[in-house]
Amino acid sequence: MSIFRVFLAIAVTGMMLDNTMDSFLVLKVTNPYKKAVDSAQQRSTCKYNTSQPMWEEEFSFLIDTNDVPGQLHITLWDANYVLSDSAMSSPVVVELGELEVEGGYDRRQLNFLESGVIDVSVRIRTPTCGVRVGVDLHDKEIQSVGSRRQKVAAGIQALLGMKERPPKVPTISVLCSGGGARAAIGTSGAVRALQEAGLLDCCMYIAALSGSAWYLSVLYSLKGGPDVDNCTQYLRDRCAHMGPVINVMKIQDHLSDVLKKYFDGHPVSLVNIWGEMIGKVFGRDLARQDESLLSDQQSVAGSCEVPYPIYTAVYVREGQSTDLFAEWIEFTPFEFGIRDYKLFSKMDDIASSHVLGMVTTRTKEFKLSFMQGLWGSAFASSIERWAQTMFSDDQSLAARMVKAVLEATDLDDWRPFAAVLPNYMKGMSTLPTKARRIQGNLKEIFAQYCHPGHKQKSSSGDTEFDGEPSEADSQAKVQKRDEETSFSEEATRKRLDTTRGGAGKHGPSVRFSKDDYLTVVDAGVDFNLPFPPLLRPERCTDIFLVFDYTWRQSQDEDPFKELFKAKEWADEHGWKFPNIPQDLFNPVRQENYYIIGDEADPSCPVVVFFPLCNVSRREETIPGQDESFAEVDPFRHVYSTFNFEYKREDFDHLHELCRFNTSLAVEDIKAVIAKRLA
Repeated sequence: MSIFRVFLAIAVTGMMLDNTMDSFLVLKVTNPYKKAVDSAQQRSTCKYNTSQPMWEEEFSFLIDTNDVPGQLHITLWDANYVLSDSAMSSPVVVELGELEVEGGYDRRQLNFLESGVIDVSVRIRTPTCGVRVGVDLHDKEIQSVGSRRQKVAAGIQALLGMKERPPKVPTISVLCSGGGARAAIGTSGAVRALQEAGLLDCCMYIAALSGSAWYLSVLYSLKGGPDVDNCTQYLRDRCAHMGPVINVMKIQDHLSDVLKKYFDGHPVSLVNIWGEMIGKVFGRDLARQDESLLSDQQSVAGSCEVPYPIYTAVYVREGQSTDLFAEWIEFTPFEFGIRDYKLFSKMDDIASSHVLGMVTTRTKEFKLSFMQGLWGSAFASSIERWAQTMFSDDQSLAARMVKAVLEATDLDDWRPFAAVLPNYMKGMSTLPTKARRIQGNLKEIFAQYCHPGHKQKSSSGDTEFDGEPSEADSQAKVQKRDEETSFSEEATRKRLDTTRGGAGKHGPSVRFSKDDYLTVVDAGVDFNLPFPPLLRPERCTDIFLVFDYTWRQSQDEDPFKELFKAKEWADEHGWKFPNIPQDLFNPVRQENYYIIGDEADPSCPVVVFFPLCNVSRREETIPGQDESFAEVDPFRHVYSTFNFEYKREDFDHLHELCRFNTSLAVEDIKAVIAKRLA
């Protein structure tokens, strides 16, 4: 058996209809590949309010050579957004086997109300898998990290006052938690402090989740490129205007783009409306305003000037708790994917339909505002999580009634604000063959390739697949960092291709290959720190700078709950993570930050953990910083996750507090780096 991808170029001219209407064509092939049945029927663009529609478009279908080439059926339809669409003609039949591949146009008379001429041209290729299989990093990331490493070496040299650049440098990654606007503001203060201290130039990666992803995506999309001070002022101004935009009564103002997406055939959810709201808040001064895309950040991410950005979400199943199933998805300007499944796709294909790793219906990439809504929805939790958050200690009659209803129904795992993404992994039980140019009669080509024992190879041309793709070298060990003395791309690739541990607990799923869409939510519903993409052995992080803005009832509540979850996740994957002492947090003697490492294992990463707190603000000072905000309580109601509008005074209080707390740790972070270099 072989699978071919057939490209059909359709040009329709000379059609004259009795009345003006909204018309489109439906094309259907009669022998699609069995795992691409849903893409066997496709529709053209709609020509609105015209009696003389014309089309010139290309369509692609997956065809199985176990059968004859089959037929192409073309039908004219009238679009109706209130009632059902209606067919305006009988199908016109084109015998695919009679078409010459690369043979130019084959002129056919159509019977669309006895008018119109169709030109059909066919091309055929064995398809190339657009989904990347494996755990290696994207080539562009490897190049960027290789270039960035030299800048990091220069940054560490300046930071530590070294006479010469260090021959090898540790990989330092910044992680920022979720927490709505609170997390975005806190991240702005922390990043500013890192830049002022010269530490930002020493960092290789920065990963964000939920609210901190709002900040990072704005910073990397600003006109003129990333600018920390400008981003802070911009965020300060926009947070003061969030209230009028994030307003249930204003939902109608955001519906037009959502309805357009719906009429174009895409599924929509409340996240679409939420994303439009976020876009109205943060999109004003971005390089492309509210038309910005995540892939627009490729030039920034590909340079060596700033840490490489990573955004996160989790793939969940409807009706199933995240305690049982939650797979982390990482998003970069170049690609997105699930490391545990070893499957990644191009970022600009995120909105397109896939079968067997190939795009069957190409759709423009989702706007950055939609992605911001996906990453940072404060409402993405299940109804059960809502109740736990809002009524945890509430014993009122209303709270007891809500809990009773959830216990008596199946609504506890319903997620009204979940986003849906086309399933880029659909049908990925086998991989397609390597692309080749083929010419001749389509029927003869099918006869040539339709024979027993014809095996398929991967896009590399040397690996046969029968069933789910296997993981190569899943237990490979990390090579010693002391051997890494080169900044070349080859050395960087060699370093990044090693692995520190094994596969995840879930492994490849049978179900994901059948679903048309993936349900994706804010990663904070699993745990609120974006460790998974940076715990990947391929990225080899040595030092984590972790900023946790998770909401707590008070400063005296244990701040390590999310960090313990990250530790548990790392242990499940067999990846190194320092042990966290159970008695590390003392409510009586709290710290602004905590350094957690493993003295017995130098290869274990070090975690510098910054909880949201105000411990030393009253006793200590930092030269050049305003001390008028010393009394701020970061857990008063104005900083709630569900508050989206901040007075400038409240913004400044939180921003300066997080900037201050980060500044206090600079000398200790320098000591951690120096120890790694020793």
